[in-house]
Amino acid sequence: MDRRDTARRADTMRRVAERLAQSRDGLRPDDLSEEGVVPADGAARIVKRLMWRGLARAGCAGRYLASAALLHAAPLERCT
Repeated sequence: MDRRDTARRADTMRRVAERLAQSRDGLRPDDLSEEGVVPADGAARIVKRLMWRGLARAGCAGRYLASAALLHAAPLERCT
């Protein structure tokens, strides 16, 4: 039996990606935890995954920026 809640994980990644795309100055993982999106360690792992996929890039002062592919992507849908 698979214990992972893939729908919840996908929804969390969607929320992080949306928040990253909305931020023009970039985000730190701590910013996401302060806003209640996801805990800071989880945000750092999700941002790494987004970087591997080419959807985020490292900016200055530990901030991460959305790449052009994320900024101009189709709207993200909630998993059902």
